[in-house]
Amino acid sequence: MNSFFTSEKIWLDKWDVFIRTNIRGVYAQYPDWCNSYKEFGFDNEVFVMEENSSIKCGCIIVYAEILGFNFAVVPVGPIITSGNEHLLQGILLKLIERAQQKKSCVFQVTIPYQLRLNQNFSLLKFKSIEPTLGIAFKPIGPIMGYRLIDLKGKRIEEIHQLFSKNLKRNLKKSLNSNLEIRFLNKETDIREAYKCFEKNGNDKGYSLRPFNSLKKYFLKTISEGKTIIIGAFLDDKLIGSLYLVKTDNMMSYINGGVIKEYQSLQVSVFMHFSMIQYAIDKKIRYYDFCIGGTEGVLRFKKSFGTEKVENYPTLYWVLKKRRFYLFKFVEKYFKGYKKNIAKLLMKFRK
Repeated sequence: MNSFFTSEKIWLDKWDVFIRTNIRGVYAQYPDWCNSYKEFGFDNEVFVMEENSSIKCGCIIVYAEILGFNFAVVPVGPIITSGNEHLLQGILLKLIERAQQKKSCVFQVTIPYQLRLNQNFSLLKFKSIEPTLGIAFKPIGPIMGYRLIDLKGKRIEEIHQLFSKNLKRNLKKSLNSNLEIRFLNKETDIREAYKCFEKNGNDKGYSLRPFNSLKKYFLKTISEGKTIIIGAFLDDKLIGSLYLVKTDNMMSYINGGVIKEYQSLQVSVFMHFSMIQYAIDKKIRYYDFCIGGTEGVLRFKKSFGTEKVENYPTLYWVLKKRRFYLFKFVEKYFKGYKKNIAKLLMKFRK
């Protein structure tokens, strides 16, 4: 089997198709998802293992530089086709070696749950460097897992039976509230929808990347059918929105928000129910609510009858100790730094 690292468009296009069509494909390995970080000056390349021009395994690595510190990050991966799981350890060593060649102080990866990984992580030692459990570099978030509804062969009535009694009551209320779902594809509409996400984040104490850093990504991937942003409207007024990314196998909820004064209409329930129906119509296997959230958010996700599936814990290898510990010292001055660094890097890119 031939393996190589490349940034050539022909292979990135092939990788894009592989992620979209393969049963193990994950949205965070889409080239467009990883390219969205280029707004901050972050680079990436794809590692490919192929046989007879057919991709068998691989992943995109994002190379980030912040304040002179270099990191190599695989948000989730490698993606390995069924029957090739035994290649995992060898692939990881190739990725770490590549990160070292790129002068990264840390290599970080979150390994998919489908792969067989010995929990004795010391077996993944690179030279004399053993992996550490945890997240060393936070601006490129790992995909920790999923909260899934398996839609295969099911009608919406069968999925409805999975819902809690309270959710069924709230859904009935939302269906009687004259709400309307619209698929958004114009910049002005997407920007308004993003304001709902930002407001929701502010209310819950977390920040989002600036809209302008994602504008090109949204417009491109929506036009290609990989990203979906919907708006919930009441009397022609946008009162809530959802952001989802899909492969042929899974539709994943990324973000959402509802204007506070309309939350009593159960707008979130209505939007998710509508998109579950959409996923069934498109013969998508899984609807993914994503794994995280506050206690209240998790209670909401569980009420849909979701199953929690966790990836392996995030691992990182410290390739340059002094540089990494200096970064950790500097990092504490950027608490809540996703938004701060985003603004700083965007300024440098102008």
